[in-house]
Amino acid sequence: MIRGQMENLIKLHKAQLASDRMSCHSATANLSLEQQARWRDPFRGWREAIEQAGVLVFVLSGAHHQVALEEMRGFAIAEQPLPAIVVNGKDRSPGKTFTLMHELVHVVLGQSAIENELEPGDAILAPERGIETFCNSVAAAVLMPAAALLDHPIVVAKHRTNAAWSDEEIDTHQLSCRRQLQADHGTRRGKRSSV
Repeated sequence: MIRGQMENLIKLHKAQLASDRMSCHSATANLSLEQQARWRDPFRGWREAIEQAGVLVFVLSGAHHQVALEEMRGFAIAEQPLPAIVVNGKDRSPGKTFTLMHELVHVVLGQSAIENELEPGDAILAPERGIETFCNSVAAAVLMPAAALLDHPIVVAKHRTNAAWSDEEIDTHQLSCRRQLQADHGTRRGKRSSV
């Protein structure tokens, strides 16, 4: 199920790469943005959805499974009938979520993504860099659909002024958006919500 949905996502993404406004809103594994906003832990929500689709997801953690983020954020083994994704547990939830989606794209493409020969700082060859860029683009489009971002009232209002965003405005609006999502979706006060 998720493989077909991700293939549709990839087709949609390829078609929209040529345009300025990428939006994969309709292809987010049948999970609406409202559903995702209610998740207390987006990584856990996506992990459960991906595992229900038949992809094993492991998180490296614990005293005997410590791997520095600089060495590995995640990898994918795209072998059928049971593909697997491994994510570094040292990363924060947003980083783990992005890595999970990035590695899922490798699985959908049928390409295992395990690189043992590169050392941190080594250059990636052009073909592999293109695949990695594509996986990053799809992961970003799934987790932050352009249409939802561009239609957000704060972005619409700022666009009307045609002024650049300051760092302070971005920080202020990020906090405001989190509070609004919590209010819109009944998140209890005092509970941390990842957006």
